[in-house]
Amino acid sequence: MKILFTKNWLILAGVAVVVLLLVFLNSQGFLGGAKNIFFKISSPLLSFFQNTSNKISDFSQSFLRTKDLKKENEILKIENLENLSQIVKLKEVERENKILREQFAGLINEETQIFARVRGFSQERTSIVINQGREQGVLKDLPAVAAGNTVVGRVFEVEPDFSKVLLINSFQSQVAAMTSETRVKGILRGKGAQDYPILEMVSKEKEIKVGDKIITSGFDNIFPKGFLIGEITEVKKDDLEIFQEAKVRPRVDFDDLEEVFIITTRK
Repeated sequence: MKILFTKNWLILAGVAVVVLLLVFLNSQGFLGGAKNIFFKISSPLLSFFQNTSNKISDFSQSFLRTKDLKKENEILKIENLENLSQIVKLKEVERENKILREQFAGLINEETQIFARVRGFSQERTSIVINQGREQGVLKDLPAVAAGNTVVGRVFEVEPDFSKVLLINSFQSQVAAMTSETRVKGILRGKGAQDYPILEMVSKEKEIKVGDKIITSGFDNIFPKGFLIGEITEVKKDDLEIFQEAKVRPRVDFDDLEEVFIITTRK
């Protein structure tokens, strides 16, 4: 394209020199009758080069317009991405605000709570790291709950700006619990991330059944009384044992856990 453009300009420059020379000779009276013959011969040639020049000019303008449109499209793409990012952020803020409204609308015994985001899981999926620590008022053994005051676990390690929460599915977890309807009491022990916790130390004389809701009893002095833990999915009785036990499916899906509330005080 560059070679063609240069060649056309050289031809036009040559024609211009010839025309100027002829004009000069004509002004001196040297051409006479040959003038008309020359212009008859040169007119088609001049017309051709004029059309070529116009086409080159039109092409240049079209190229520049295409370049401008491409630049405008790139700007629009960037603006659309920025708008999409803002929409996603607004939806995330709206989601968190909804969780906060629901949580604080359902406070039990006027607990003071700290909102925290989950930053990671342990390899065994039995503990989480949250983004609030000692500087924000988090202390060891404070209970952690999800929206709706559903039990998550308890704080077991605290740093200045983050903490670790032991989930109720951990082998190290024990929660004083009871059935919500019949008030049958026991101890909920974790069995690892691959299994449901077990409600143990339940007297065989007491009746428990599949579907019973399990809540905190408050006897461990960690969890306030009445927080939802989960639901019984299986009951096991052994004639040789003093106690019966039951599997409890936690209400919280730990794999989907994104936020928790740390309960700091009870009035």
